[in-house]
Amino acid sequence: MKTCRISSKIMKIKKLLGKHLLGILLGGLSSSLYIQTSIAQDHYPLNLTKAGETEERIFSSLDEALQNPQEVFHLDLSEQELSELSPQIGKIQNLKILNLYHNNLKRLPTEINQLQNLEEIYLGNNPNLECDVVLIQLSKLGKLRKLHLNNNNLYVLPPSIGMLNGLQTLNLHMNNLTGLPAEIANLTYLKDLYLQSNHLKSLPYEITQLKNLISLDLYFNQIAALPEQIGDLENLKTLNIAQNSITELPKGIAQLANLQSIYLGQNPILDHQQTFAILAHLSNLRVLHLMKNNILEIPKEIGLMSNLQELYLNENEIRALPADLFRLERLKVLSLSNNLVEEVSEEIKNLKSLESLSLSYNRELDISNTLINLGALASLIELDLAGNQLETIPVEIKYLKFLRYLDLSNNHIRSFDQNLEFLDELKVLDLSRNLIEYLPENVSYLENVSELYLIKNRFSLLKQEEARTKLPQTFINFH
Repeated sequence: MKTCRISSKIMKIKKLLGKHLLGILLGGLSSSLYIQTSIAQDHYPLNLTKAGETEERIFSSLDEALQNPQEVFHLDLSEQELSELSPQIGKIQNLKILNLYHNNLKRLPTEINQLQNLEEIYLGNNPNLECDVVLIQLSKLGKLRKLHLNNNNLYVLPPSIGMLNGLQTLNLHMNNLTGLPAEIANLTYLKDLYLQSNHLKSLPYEITQLKNLISLDLYFNQIAALPEQIGDLENLKTLNIAQNSITELPKGIAQLANLQSIYLGQNPILDHQQTFAILAHLSNLRVLHLMKNNILEIPKEIGLMSNLQELYLNENEIRALPADLFRLERLKVLSLSNNLVEEVSEEIKNLKSLESLSLSYNRELDISNTLINLGALASLIELDLAGNQLETIPVEIKYLKFLRYLDLSNNHIRSFDQNLEFLDELKVLDLSRNLIEYLPENVSYLENVSELYLIKNRFSLLKQEEARTKLPQTFINFH
C-alpha cells in the first residue's frame, strides 16, 4: 500500500495546489495513520496557535503571567510535569484559554472558580485526573465553551458532565469509554463532540437530543449500529463512523438534511447497496469516504448524489466504473487508489469539475487509453499514477496539458520522456522510487517544474550534482 508522506514535501505541495490533493493522499491512509487526521485534531489540534499568528501573546510561565495578570488571555502550561496547579491561577481573571495538557494533575485548585472569563481549557493527558471533581469545579465557569479531556484513560464519563451545559466543544478522544451517561443530553449548546478511539459499542438515545451538534466523531470504536433517531440531529454537518462494526445505516440518516461529510471507511461488513440508497437522499452531501470496505461494485445510486464533490473509494476491490459515476458533474476529487480498476472510459469527460484523480496501485489499468480519455478534462490538475508497474513515462501523458501535479512514484521507470514538454503547467513531478540514473542533457521542458522528487532512484552523487546544475531553479529531492 502507498503510504502518505506527511513531511515538508506535502506541506509544500499543499501550498502550491490547495487542499484537494492532500485529501486524496490522506484518503488512502492505513487505520493507524487515519486517526491523525480525524476531526478533533483537524479543528482543535493539541499544538496551539503560535504566538506570531495571533494578536494575543501566549504565556508559558505562571510567574511571568502574574506580573501583569490583567493582560494575560492565553496561558500555556502544557508539558511542565505539574502535579498541582498553583492557587495563584485565580489572579489571572481575564484568562480565556488555559492549556494544562500533558501534566500529572489530579485536581484543580478551588481558585479556578475565579476564572469567570475562561472559554477553553485543555486537560488532556493527565491520566490521574479526578474527573468527577474537576467537572463540578468547571461547572462554575459560566463562559466555558470548549473542554478537552482526551488521552486521560477515562473508563467512565461522570454524570457531572451534564452540569457544563454551556459547552460547545467536548473532546474525549483516546480514552477507554464504553458508554456515555444520559446526562450528556443536558449539553444542549454542544456543536462538536469528539469520541474517536474509545471502546463504545453503542450510542445512547440522549445523543440524538443534541440538536445543535455540527460534528460527531466516532472513529475507531466498536459501534455496530447507530440509533434510528440520529436523524433528529438536524444541524449535523460532519459524521465520522469510520473503523467500527457498522452493518447498515439507520434510515434516519436520510433525514440529516445538512450533512455535508460522512466517513464510513473500514466498516468491512457494511451493506453497500443499502448505504448508497440512503445516502442518495442527502442533497447537501459533499464528501463521502468509503475506503477499505470490501466494495466490489459501485452501486448505481452513486449517480443520485448530484452535489458530491469528493469521493474516496481507496483500498476496495472495484474493477469497473459504472456509467452512473460519471453523472457527478460537481465532483472535484476522486480517489480510486489500491483497487483493481481495468479501464477509465471516455465517459469520464462528463466529470467536468474533476480536479484531482488518484489511480495509484491499479495494476491492471489500461494506462494508455485512460490518459487519452482524461485528456478531455480541462479541469484536471492533479493525477496520481503511483505503483502501476510503469516501465516508461506514458506517451499519452502529453494530452493532459493542464496538469500541475503528477505522481509517477513507485514504478519501474528508467528515464525521462520528451513528452513532458507538453505539460506547460506542471509544478510538481514525483518520480521517487523508480530506476532513473541521470537527467538527460536537454531538460528545458522541466524548467517550469518547481519541485522534482527523485527519492530512492539510482543517481550517483555526481549525477545528483549535475541534475541540480541543469535545473538550478527547481527544488530537487533525492533523499
